Formats: sequence, structure tokens, C-alpha cells
Amino acid sequence: CYALGLAQARGFGGPTDRDAALATFQRACDQYDSADGCHEAGVQLAGEPSPDRARLDALARRACQLSTSACDLDASLHATGKAGVKDEARATARYGLACEAGNALACSSAASRIAHGSGVAADGPRAIGRDQLAVAVRQPGLVAVVAGAGLARPLPDRDRARAVGGDAGAL
Repeated sequence: CYALGLAQARGFGGPTDRDAALATFQRACDQYDSADGCHEAGVQLAGEPSPDRARLDALARRACQLSTSACDLDASLHATGKAGVKDEARATARYGLACEAGNALACSSAASRIAHGSGVAADGPRAIGRDQLAVAVRQPGLVAVVAGAGLARPLPDRDRARAVGGDAGAL
């Protein structure tokens, strides 16, 4: 189901069909306990102008429950308030969980949030550690390989400077 949903969402073999993709991802989540299906259904739903917040929150929680590397969706929803409640501490914690499970994008997000003190006390050494983990996860040959890991970015110089006690005014 998940692969079919990707084909529908991206238009492989035909035109894109977001509604069909959402239904297919939802089926992968509900019937097959696919963390990727739950995650993608949530991503699709979050892209709608007025998403069903309860459904979106349930998809994010289920994705995270099935695979902690998929906790980045729950983190993003709580960082932005898109699921109805903005919770900076939960967002940072969920990015941390996904990072520890090998999600390089989540490591980068966690590093930036920790450097800025979003939901936690600003902690330069801890932010640098998350940033280094993001880089390590993206190296070929490691066990912790995540889809799209090549899109992850290291901690920006302005955040790195703040994390190591540099010019906080540059932010």
C-alpha cells in the first residue's frame, strides 16, 4: 500500500492523485501498521488548507508509536501548532527520539532547537552532539539509513556559533 501511495502522490505511471494517495497511505497505516504509511498520510493531510487536526494528531502519534524514526511528524506538528496545540518541549523531545532512531533530518532539527533553547534550555554542547549525529547518520554504510537522509543539513553556522558560545546577536 505504501508504495502505491507514493506512486499516486508523485504521479508515477499516471497523473498525481493526492486524494487517492491519502486514502492509500491511511490504509497502509490502519490495516498494515505501516509507520511510513501513517507518516505519509499525516504529511499529505498536513498539506491541506484546513486539515482535520484530530486525525492529523492521531496519524502522527501512530507513526511515532510504530517507529520512533517517524516521530519527526509529531515533532513538526507540535512545533508549529498544526495539530491544534503548540508544544515546544514535546517537539524538541520528539525530534530527539527520531534522531536517536537514525532520522538525520530530525537530528538537524533537534540540534537547531537545542541551540536556540526551543522547548529546552539552550545547550551548546548537546546541540553540537545532535548535529554531529546528523552528519554520522548520513554517512554511507551505516546501519541507521533513513529515506531522504541526503536532504539533511548540518547545523547552520549561525546556530553553531551560538551553540559554542559565539555571537548570539548574529541570529
